Amino acid sequence: MYALVWRGGIYYKVRYDGKVVTRVLNSVIGLSLLGKKQVLGIYIAESDGAARASAK
Repeated sequence: MYALVWRGGIYYKVRYDGKVVTRVLNSVIGLSLLGKKQVLGIYIAESDGAARASAK
């Protein structure tokens, strides 16, 4: 169980199929009840999930 969970993303320009495109490196970090920070996940996406959800 985690007392706090942070989600953040950093945008990068990367070369993909011969084109330069923007990708997001997302990370999720949790703070346990004992005060220990843990990386819960790191993943790359085409866009930020919040931006995609607000476009609907």
